[in-house]
Amino acid sequence: MSTSKTRHLDSAAAAPRDEYYTTTRACDDEFTHYDFTGMRVLCPCDDPEHSRIYRWFRDHYHDIGLRGLVACGYRADGTGADGRYDLFGGSARPGVIGRYDGKTETIRDMDGSGDMFAPETVRLMDRADIVVTNPPFSLFRDLLTRVRLHTPHFLLLMPDVAMGYVQVTDMVRDGQARVGYTYTKSFYNPEDGRVEHIADAHWLTDLPVERAPFTADGDPDAVFDTYDGTDVIDVPRARLIPAGYTGLMGVPVSFLPFCDGAHWRLVSSPTLPGGVTPLIHGRPPFKRIFVQRVG
Repeated sequence: MSTSKTRHLDSAAAAPRDEYYTTTRACDDEFTHYDFTGMRVLCPCDDPEHSRIYRWFRDHYHDIGLRGLVACGYRADGTGADGRYDLFGGSARPGVIGRYDGKTETIRDMDGSGDMFAPETVRLMDRADIVVTNPPFSLFRDLLTRVRLHTPHFLLLMPDVAMGYVQVTDMVRDGQARVGYTYTKSFYNPEDGRVEHIADAHWLTDLPVERAPFTADGDPDAVFDTYDGTDVIDVPRARLIPAGYTGLMGVPVSFLPFCDGAHWRLVSSPTLPGGVTPLIHGRPPFKRIFVQRVG
């Protein structure tokens, strides 16, 4: 994907905007799988006047049994001193915070700019039971680190490239996170109200995720390349995983959602066990995770 829209997300730190909102459809598809009963939800990258995530939790507050809901962040119509959206250099206007307790909704200015890493926002994380948000993708790793330090649970939308981040794969390997149920590539642009197709994104959470196990039924007699100096096979597509094969194999990072520890175990990423760089005939393959069938 090399469209200008995709580059807009990939180069967010240099771009005037990194602020595309999750659609209501994406919220419906994912959030209905989880039990939020009794939780205080914080959406720390979400202007409550525009965020579909905040609106979804507000509209379903009683149905799902929430205990509290807060959303805060930069204003979707805020501008920096040069007239541009300014997510990285601070905002010329105060941020916005919205609260809903099941009866009353209040929306007001924040003391600061609405920066997701500011002390004002971090204090809200300390009081929340779960952080649910679609962060600026360029800041996904930083937010994930911060959330894990301050809030018991998380449900974050991440760009598909993040499934190859060591931070993410280590968490999946250790049972501290799992890829959610759905993915989306459609985002709502508050600047003009359009829904745009940007890039694939999956959810990452520490909440329980139950999905049907991946069934490997590829040709058991197929021949694959092995990594230099090992007997570990390289499987370029998940559908080719040979039926009944129980050895270690390298597969594309897109297989990460199926690494549930019960049927498929993530052993290492992006290197082979022991930190060995994976090479095939002296050359590195595309990014791989190394998995093994359980049982």
